[in-house]
Amino acid sequence: MMTFTQIHDAKLMVRAGICNAVSVGRPGDAGDKGDLAFIPFVPDAYAVPAFIWKKSQIMPQANRIFIDAISAKIKNS
Repeated sequence: MMTFTQIHDAKLMVRAGICNAVSVGRPGDAGDKGDLAFIPFVPDAYAVPAFIWKKSQIMPQANRIFIDAISAKIKNS
């Protein structure tokens, strides 16, 4: 299993026959030669992001500020 930060790298590996690729969302068509197929998941696949941490964990102030900011954003949306 491999991970890519840029879909262009994954396309090169697929074209070389080294691997198959799974992408979240449709990979852009920029520079596409039309030789690759995009097959969407049916039914649609989706992910629910989550932040998880130990309640009793002592954490740096920066972590606490980040968690408080995210919590406030979630409550206001």
